[in-house]
Amino acid sequence: AVCSQYVIKDPNIENDIIRLWMGWKVAPGGYGWIFPLNDGVARIGIGTCGRFGNPKHYLEKLLNKEYPNARILSRSGGIVPLAKPLDNFVNGNILYVGDRANLCVPATGAGNVNALSSGRFAGQTAAMYVNGEIPDLSIYDTTIKKEFVRKLNWSYKLKENITTSTDYLNHFFNRIKPILWLHEHVCPGLIERFCLKNMRF
Repeated sequence: AVCSQYVIKDPNIENDIIRLWMGWKVAPGGYGWIFPLNDGVARIGIGTCGRFGNPKHYLEKLLNKEYPNARILSRSGGIVPLAKPLDNFVNGNILYVGDRANLCVPATGAGNVNALSSGRFAGQTAAMYVNGEIPDLSIYDTTIKKEFVRKLNWSYKLKENITTSTDYLNHFFNRIKPILWLHEHVCPGLIERFCLKNMRF
């Protein structure tokens, strides 16, 4: 995925609300976001699959529509690997972590938590190896596969559905609107409790 993000200042920014935009016309193969920081300052961005064009183009359209009078404080961008995780996370004395191991969540592009976790596992494994507590580094490969691979493969399948169907997410959210209404007005917290109890990756 390719991402573009601005830090903007606008008095119309709601400081306590995170907003997401989805749909083929807004962010093909991805989504847009705004994360408030403080006092009318926020990060607004778009992530798209690279084959659908420059995300900066879509970000400018979104900004002009939602916050036409915003002042841009800074600009940034980057690439997020959304491929399946590696088959092997150890190569000789090299341990692959984070983005290098394709540990970003393919459906969302999130990667900080997995990068930090895999880095911690790598450090622990390296320390045990140097101290002679383990004969080789294969335990790292086993740990990463157990902790991440099944979830990431599931997320990769979801991402493929999103990027090959013109409005997969819009269709999904339209189907669950009645459930969301019940969640908000009748039994708040029920969906979270159900998911925590029943979801398996």
